[in-house]
Amino acid sequence: MRGRALFIISLIVIILASWANVDYFGSVRNNVFGPTVNQAVHIIAFLFTAGVGYVNWRRHDKWINNLWLGIYALVLLLFLASGLLFHFTHNELIKRTGAGLRNRFTEPLPFLVFYIFIALTKKLSRSADYDNKKG
Repeated sequence: MRGRALFIISLIVIILASWANVDYFGSVRNNVFGPTVNQAVHIIAFLFTAGVGYVNWRRHDKWINNLWLGIYALVLLLFLASGLLFHFTHNELIKRTGAGLRNRFTEPLPFLVFYIFIALTKKLSRSADYDNKKG
């Protein structure tokens, strides 16, 4: 699949997964599922977003894909640690911090920011190559 088409499909999939995660499992008004199911679905949605990004960025340089996976691994550890800390302390700030991290990295914004980062990196690389050939 071509790069731009894969990017657009990946973005649409992340948007739909984020919407379903928030609407069905993150909403206060919807208490059909228990907290354990909600937490499991949040983690699955987070890992799904990381996986879609992995599939999308794998055709780029290896360091780009490693950076994407590294960021998501770090955020996963942070929000799991915050959940564990909340379990013992019941501190609302810790709970909100972990939920905020999880929510931000399940949304499409990190995917779009990463795309912009890659585009700028490529542009700067081409500019540096041109300057080196010129001078």
